[in-house]
Amino acid sequence: MGRSIRRFRSLLILGAAALALAALAGCFLRGGAPAGALTYKGPAEISLKPGETLTGTDIVYVGLSDSMAEFTIEGQRALKKAGDSLDWKGEPVEGVKLDLGLRLLLLTDQTVHTGGTVDIEVANAEPVAQPVESESPIKFGVPVTYGIDRGEMIPGTLISYEERDEDRGAKLGGIEDYAYRKTGDSIVWEGKLRGNVWLRLDVRVLFYNETSLRVGGIATLWLEK
Repeated sequence: MGRSIRRFRSLLILGAAALALAALAGCFLRGGAPAGALTYKGPAEISLKPGETLTGTDIVYVGLSDSMAEFTIEGQRALKKAGDSLDWKGEPVEGVKLDLGLRLLLLTDQTVHTGGTVDIEVANAEPVAQPVESESPIKFGVPVTYGIDRGEMIPGTLISYEERDEDRGAKLGGIEDYAYRKTGDSIVWEGKLRGNVWLRLDVRVLFYNETSLRVGGIATLWLEK
């Protein structure tokens, strides 16, 4: 029992380290997206039960086989141990590129746990504001931070930074409700980036001055086939 607990803790530590390194690498290696495209990249943790498909891919988790995780990848059987890679790159829906770089962190009888990075590129993004109505199972949440100059829009939205008000805070454009936010206040936007991609951006004001605004939070995307 003690050995199992130590092994479990070791796997969790290795997994946390892998996620931290992956996220750090993403900060330095992220390249520029093509004109009109938006990119979302960050750490990912995905758990699968037997019979489930890895989100956005054709990889199916079959179950445990002789203490190894059995997958179907490109129609072929693949046995993997904790620490092995589970990668996928392709276009799950039209106009969207998906790159999953995962590793198996923990195997149990009920679930396989993976961790790593997700990189999503949405081509020809043209934001349109409307409440999210998607129930697509292809869904990802990615941490984001943005620095916006005065007069510019928060990427993926129609919300702009207009000016700094000494008393009321940062004035936003492109919203119908109260336009001012102070440090720590939330900004939420829902809409479509293209016909088959929905976005819910939930961020908070980190900093603002006379020339710029910085926000950080979570971008949740739904990809529809």
